[in-house]
Amino acid sequence: MLQLGDIKGAFLEAGALDQKFSPLYAHQPEGGVPGLSPDDVIEVIGNVYGSNDAPFNWWHTFDKEVQAGGWHKSQFDNCLYYLFDKAEGDAEPKLVGILGAHVDDTITGGAGPKYQNAIERLKARFPYRKWRQGNGEFCGVQYSQNPATMEITYQQKEYAENLRPISLTKERQRNKEALATEKEIAALRAINGAANWLSSQSRPDLSVQTSFSQQCFPLPRVKDLLFANQLVHRAKQYSNVEITVKKIQWDDLCICFHSDAGFGNAKAYSTQAGYIASFSDKQLSENKPSQWSPFAWKSYKLPRKVASTLAGEAQAYATAAAVCEWMSLMLAEAKHGAFDLRSSQLWQDSPAPAILVHGMKLRDQVSQVPIVGITDCKSLYDNLISMSSVSKAEDKRVAIDLAIVKQSMVRCNLCIRWCPTGLMLADGLTKDQQDPADLLRSAMFLGEYQLNEEASVLEQKKRYREERRLRQIRQSRKEEDDQKRKAENRKFQN
Repeated sequence: MLQLGDIKGAFLEAGALDQKFSPLYAHQPEGGVPGLSPDDVIEVIGNVYGSNDAPFNWWHTFDKEVQAGGWHKSQFDNCLYYLFDKAEGDAEPKLVGILGAHVDDTITGGAGPKYQNAIERLKARFPYRKWRQGNGEFCGVQYSQNPATMEITYQQKEYAENLRPISLTKERQRNKEALATEKEIAALRAINGAANWLSSQSRPDLSVQTSFSQQCFPLPRVKDLLFANQLVHRAKQYSNVEITVKKIQWDDLCICFHSDAGFGNAKAYSTQAGYIASFSDKQLSENKPSQWSPFAWKSYKLPRKVASTLAGEAQAYATAAAVCEWMSLMLAEAKHGAFDLRSSQLWQDSPAPAILVHGMKLRDQVSQVPIVGITDCKSLYDNLISMSSVSKAEDKRVAIDLAIVKQSMVRCNLCIRWCPTGLMLADGLTKDQQDPADLLRSAMFLGEYQLNEEASVLEQKKRYREERRLRQIRQSRKEEDDQKRKAENRKFQN
């Protein structure tokens, strides 16, 4: 069962101030302290909000207490913990709990006596102000778990509806190329900050607009303020968008990602890239309707300018593949516990011995969850499935990106798939257009996605293309015939 809690006065729980920083004095807060003269100085003897090392000291205290309670810290995320238990007759320990922390907020789920004892120990040590089961808030996001299906849904409807646009007169709006004032810039920064939090936490459909809005600096203009207002309008218009984490069995689990790049469509002719990674089931590879739950997404300007569509797509695809490889390692860690990362890098045919974990080679464990990487770039697809050397690519930087992806295909069971642009979910992360955004929101609403066999899709595209060509020919002939008839009618009338 999903459980959420937040700790009251978390920094105060970090104990006394380190002696090497003592004595430390501070002015009284605004309004003063009851019983003290306004001229009195306060000595700080503990960790308080506002001191530079208070966040670290709090995290160190929390981390120490959690691990003392039997939790194992992830080697890939310092704020994520696993709880394992080995019952009599089990071949290996099983995951019975998982816990995530962000400053003073805690989110956790699990079952069994060991998990319950660990949670009670945590609640006894720290003064949790609230402890909610089944639904609640974590880092400004509202979570709710269905007790029947155990699926978890999260959204930020209220947050989106509270966004406020920048106030502009009609006369100001007409002067689109005018530079923004300091007051307008401050309002724009506020919108960008709020939109960035919203789009990164629960609204991937707003990611590309947020990224484009951030790229207007250092000299934003009125047209950029209008664009930001449109972003606010879109956030409110679709404030009911939510994400559902589907229940998928371990043996059926698959990682899926969509990657896309819009060549030269970002600021200063840079390329806007985007990806959305999700948990799915293995039916995806069989071209059947599959459960789809996004867990990571990003819309961003590529750090390196590119000279072709293939170069942009390859760079974006390599980035997305790395995110999913990271997730595959976390899944292996969640299922089997911590491991030596070096052993997971061994090739399948490497003569070097792989570390055995519970009788299974670690490199086999890491590749147990297949990864399906989807692109709508046919040239990228052709280059990656080709048996020829990637060094034949004209741009050698592209060859490097292709080589990185090809290694991932071998190392972590990555399968590349092609889909038409009309089915590319990441298209809504690289282009500020209505249709791609609608497609992405539809997938989020349904929690489902389906691929078609590449050959059948290409054959259908070929038929459409041929039909379109024939229609154009017929239309052209019809127009020629109409013109001839009109010419003959004019000649007859004369």
